[in-house]
Amino acid sequence: MTTTVEPEARTGTERAAGPAPLPTAAVEPGLDRPVRLIGGRLWLAVAALVLLIGAGTAWGVTGALPHTMTLHGVLAHGAAPVVARAEAPGSVQRVLVAPGSRVTKGQTLAVLAGDGPPTDLTAPADGTVTAVLTAPGGPTVAGTGVIALDPSGGPATVRLFVADTGQLGRLELGQSVQLPLRNGTVTLRITSVAPYPSRADTLNGTLPVPVPGVPTDGATPVWTVYAQPVGHSAELTAAAQVPTAVDAVVDLGARHPYQVLLDATGAGR
Repeated sequence: MTTTVEPEARTGTERAAGPAPLPTAAVEPGLDRPVRLIGGRLWLAVAALVLLIGAGTAWGVTGALPHTMTLHGVLAHGAAPVVARAEAPGSVQRVLVAPGSRVTKGQTLAVLAGDGPPTDLTAPADGTVTAVLTAPGGPTVAGTGVIALDPSGGPATVRLFVADTGQLGRLELGQSVQLPLRNGTVTLRITSVAPYPSRADTLNGTLPVPVPGVPTDGATPVWTVYAQPVGHSAELTAAAQVPTAVDAVVDLGARHPYQVLLDATGAGR
C-alpha cells in the first residue's frame, strides 16, 4: 500500500523562504532632498553686492568729485596799494600816521628833510594807511616809498598769493573763486595773474594787513593772483571798507574718483 504525505498547509502569516532583507538606516527628515549649497538669503546678498560693485565702477568712471584749492590773500581796493613817495634826496623827519589810519587825498602823512626847508608828504588818494615803508630817520632818494595806503576809491578786489609753482600751474583765467564773508559767500572770477613774482621779503611792507600762510621773509618768489566779483557785489564792497586777510576757495573743476585714487597711490603721476 502506498502512503502519500501531504505538504503542510501555509498560513497567511508565513512567507516564502528567501534572502533576508538588509537593514535600513534611519534617515533624518529633509536629508532625502537635494542639498542647496547657497541659501536664498545669501543669494540675495551676493546679487546686491554684484550690483553695488557695478554701480560703483560706473560712477568711478563717469561720476565726479569736487576739486578745489584754498589760497590766502587780502580783500582790498584796486590792483595794489598806492604809495606816497619822496621826490628828492633827504630823510624822513616825522611820520604823522600809522597803519589803519583813514586819510583823505592831500592830507599830510609825513615830513621830509632835505637840503632846503622840510617838506610835507601828502596822501595821493583817499584811503587807509597800510604800512610805513620808511621809518623816521630813514634816508630817501627820489622815488623812495614812505607810506603805503589802500585807495578806498578803487574797486573791491581780492589779491591771492601763491608761492607754490605746482599750485600756480593749476590756475587759469576765468576760474570760479568762492570767498566766504561774514555776510555770505561771494563768487569771484580770476581776472589776471602777475607775470612775474615778487620776492617774499618785499611783501611785508606792501601787504595791507598780515596774511597768515604767505611768506614775507627771504627770496621766495610769490605770485599775485587777482580776482573780482561777477557783477556788482554789495557784500564785497561792504567787507572791503577795511583791508582784510581772507581765505578763498578756487574751483579747479570736477575730477573722476579713479583720478583721485591714482593720485593717492602715485600711479597717476
